[in-house]
Amino acid sequence: MDEDNSGTYDAPIVLKADPGVEISCCSSGRATCFNLEYADYVAVDGFTLKGGSYGVRAVGGYETHYHQKGVAILNNHISGQYKDPILSGGSDWIVVENNIAHGAGSGDGHGIYLSNGGDWMIVRNNETYDNPSSDFQINADPISTCDDEGISYDDPLCDGSALDSVHPKMPTY
Repeated sequence: MDEDNSGTYDAPIVLKADPGVEISCCSSGRATCFNLEYADYVAVDGFTLKGGSYGVRAVGGYETHYHQKGVAILNNHISGQYKDPILSGGSDWIVVENNIAHGAGSGDGHGIYLSNGGDWMIVRNNETYDNPSSDFQINADPISTCDDEGISYDDPLCDGSALDSVHPKMPTY
């Protein structure tokens, strides 16, 4: 899913598994079961995800007004990825709750990896184990990621608040 295939605050996209649904993640492209790249207001709920590079990859842009908004990763059992079962980057208003994330591979090796900034992240009641790098990694990265994009660290584009940011698809209040 991407910025052209997103939900809205009033009409989120909910991908809810029937009981017992198991997905073998693909090994091409992003090699991800659910790739939410710039996709807003999407929930992934109740899946068993195995293999690939990522189980759920939820990413937006480095500049705060290009952050992804409103992703929920709930009640999933994710294992056997080459990199990370759950990865976020440039994501605001994200919830990661009641997941089991284990058996990450040597490609990165985190169970849950929250990276490249983000505001208002809720992570609770998850179980992580048997991941070679760390079970739970938070990496804010504002200096390095903004510098890579030619944006000064103290520029609000780099480290502004999600509350104050204006996303191209968000109404202003």
